Amino acid sequence: MANISELLKKIKSARYGRDVRDSIHDAIQAMNTDIENNVPAVQNLTERAESASSSAKTYSTDASAAATNAKNYSDSAKQYSESAASAIARAYDTETTAEKRIANTIEASMLVTNATRNLLNPTLQTITQNGVTCTNNGDGTYTFTGTATGTATFIVQDMVDFVKKPINKDIRLVGCPKNGGVGNKYRLQFLGDPNSTVYDVGNGGNIHFKNITKNANVAIIIDTGITATNLVFKPMLTADLNATYDDFVPYSGYDVKSCGKNIVENTLINTTINGITSVLNPDCSISFNGTSSAIAIFTFAPKALKTFWNNCKGDVKLLGCPTDSPGTSSHFLQIWTPNGKTFVDDGKGIVIKESDRVGIPFGNIAIIINAGKTLSNVVFKPMLTTNLDATYDDYEPYTESTVHIDSSTQFPLLGLKSFDGETNIIGPANVEVSHALTDTGKYVMQNMKDISDIKAAIVASGSTTE
Repeated sequence: MANISELLKKIKSARYGRDVRDSIHDAIQAMNTDIENNVPAVQNLTERAESASSSAKTYSTDASAAATNAKNYSDSAKQYSESAASAIARAYDTETTAEKRIANTIEASMLVTNATRNLLNPTLQTITQNGVTCTNNGDGTYTFTGTATGTATFIVQDMVDFVKKPINKDIRLVGCPKNGGVGNKYRLQFLGDPNSTVYDVGNGGNIHFKNITKNANVAIIIDTGITATNLVFKPMLTADLNATYDDFVPYSGYDVKSCGKNIVENTLINTTINGITSVLNPDCSISFNGTSSAIAIFTFAPKALKTFWNNCKGDVKLLGCPTDSPGTSSHFLQIWTPNGKTFVDDGKGIVIKESDRVGIPFGNIAIIINAGKTLSNVVFKPMLTTNLDATYDDYEPYTESTVHIDSSTQFPLLGLKSFDGETNIIGPANVEVSHALTDTGKYVMQNMKDISDIKAAIVASGSTTE
């Protein structure tokens, strides 16, 4: 490298023009030589500086991304920890009696039943007494024939065995045919002390559980002079306080009826009323034709609907009147109740709230055509469903199946407990699945769901489940 200090000193000390020129020349030449010699080094340093700057920028970007990822991993880890802790808590919950629920629903049919269970295990056999013959029909029912020459008392069952069962609620005595009575008639009778005698003369009677003692019995009584002609008794003790003679089930169990999305069982047949003819179609919809000379009422009251009315939980929707109906001035679909309530579908459908059904007796469902109206192939599609968004075009015909529940049958799915336990009623449509904790398999389904969620979250974060 040139000595700049010496060259500057020569320039400053030169006295003659030639010396001055030579010194300036030498200084410039020396600096030029140094510059030429140092260009590659400068270029290299420049390139290194640019590379360092680019690397620094990359490192800064990577550092920022790493910080963001670290936060995401931290949040995910927190969520995984909380989910795992919740799953473990459920897995090792020692409360073996509490019912737990899984917040998922499944599609299910409507279960239509009042779950009537007959608690009475009759011991009465075929026998003749005072001119009246009692025939054991083999299904828990009895047929009586003959004229009573004296009061004929047939003991159906003593309460000695009955009271061994844990009865802690009122029960109902039912099973006497219609038109029974006390004195010069026939009846079904629960006989304990004089203060706890309960009669069923055709409409049932309720017994307070505190009055059930081993000294009581259930008996069928035919009074003196009464002639019985194939008189069928269906004796039953049940926790269903609304049970009727027609609800009889044998001691061995009860039937649970499962229906589809439409609970209206069409019982109409082809008929003509006041000039209007109804025709039952293959899909159970009904076509109407003709001109009404007076109001024409086509009524049907399916038993499934009667049972469903008070047992189904939640709101339901009645629909089936054609959507182009001119309204109640012409023709409409109607549910009528004995206390005077009506629910009318005139083409738009109507939502019936649970509060408008529970405790209210069901009457019938009817299609009504006012007087002087002409109908040309007007098609009704009666439907009652829990799908509150259903329309006329969503019609499905009524379908059903029956499952028998007895002491050998367990039906834990959809809320029905064992035969020996108390039976719950399940409403229609989507049903929440629930189960109680047990010593094994505690909350297996929920734990599986939690583990699945954790794995999905790990995969989403770009990590691995291995």
